[in-house]
Amino acid sequence: MQFVWVFEMQMWIGRFEVTNEEYLEMNPNHESGRFVSPKGSMAVSLEGKNHPVVGVNFAEAYRYARWLTEREREAGKLPEGWAYRLPSAAEAEAYIRAGTDAEYPWGDELPPVRGNYADDTLAAVFSDMPVIEGYRDGAICTAEVQESGENAWGLFGANGNVWETASRGPGDSHFGGWFGGAWDDWQPSRLRADARYGFRGDAHGMVNGFRLVLAPVAAPHE
Repeated sequence: MQFVWVFEMQMWIGRFEVTNEEYLEMNPNHESGRFVSPKGSMAVSLEGKNHPVVGVNFAEAYRYARWLTEREREAGKLPEGWAYRLPSAAEAEAYIRAGTDAEYPWGDELPPVRGNYADDTLAAVFSDMPVIEGYRDGAICTAEVQESGENAWGLFGANGNVWETASRGPGDSHFGGWFGGAWDDWQPSRLRADARYGFRGDAHGMVNGFRLVLAPVAAPHE
């Protein structure tokens, strides 16, 4: 797992979304499954080891962060007073914007210039799925995390790929929303930098994933 030091936020942020391979270390029984289009025309696996884990809810993502923290502390790999955790809602929007105040993470115009959204590649396989016309990112559904589009802060998948869950505040156990858009999104409102998807915290959808941050412990976990 790679992290990028973001000076503007004074924390390490996961360069990529947590992958299937990484999540299976904690829960080897998890299955990200496969996507079948509304008309059942095809099925595409979401199980690739370097693809983002999906089908995880807020509580499971929160549990993973605590599990990883405990494992790395026992191995002597974490600095004193630091912990892996989910980003807060404000932190998630900040790294999606990556220092801009534009309408979309890449600017004020459509189509996107990066990120994994509903594109011509998806349409070529699932003709019954709505897509962003004239946009091509090369991924049918989820993309390998290193192919999911890099933003100005060196983070991949912060725009599209999967909706990333966040805590209400730094380090707490309260659900704070889903951020960043996903591979099946095409509506402009869902591509906005400030977009929050209407999933509840217990959602297990095929577009639900997460990334971690590494930051000083502000308060004990609840």
